[in-house]
Amino acid sequence: MTKEQFAKYKRYIPSSLSEVKKVAELLYKNFQYTPDDLTKAYDSIDSPISCWLRAFENSGRLCDDCDGFHSALYWPVSYNFECRLLTIVTQNIKDSHTFLTFKTNDGYYYVDYTYLSPPFANMDDLVMHAENRLYKNKTFMISYELSKWDGGRWQTSRRYLS
Repeated sequence: MTKEQFAKYKRYIPSSLSEVKKVAELLYKNFQYTPDDLTKAYDSIDSPISCWLRAFENSGRLCDDCDGFHSALYWPVSYNFECRLLTIVTQNIKDSHTFLTFKTNDGYYYVDYTYLSPPFANMDDLVMHAENRLYKNKTFMISYELSKWDGGRWQTSRRYLS
């Protein structure tokens, strides 16, 4: 990101929960859900800044799926909040889903496109809520991954369910 681009987009860096929601809604207006085809079924998640710029530079539209959207949202939110991408891995890989999670003094939150969750005391409670909300209490999840951008690549840890 150039200095000029940062100057242009720094106003979107949220410092409150309501601002996180507003930025998610703004990003969603520049988003077109495009599911992965067979050649990209296991695509890697692009960097947060590249996804953000795809949403607002040149064509002004981010054509991607859930991981691209939430990677783009990671860029501004991570300036003031500790963030991770949460991927719920399901038995049928096509049903897997990625969210943005972040921590405040009140607890852990997640964003699913424009939905902002209530706070949770710990990540396990957040994951269970996200799974129940997305899959309506059906048992699809086999593991989940938390990914953090380290400035050059995604660092991912996986937790399997017993």
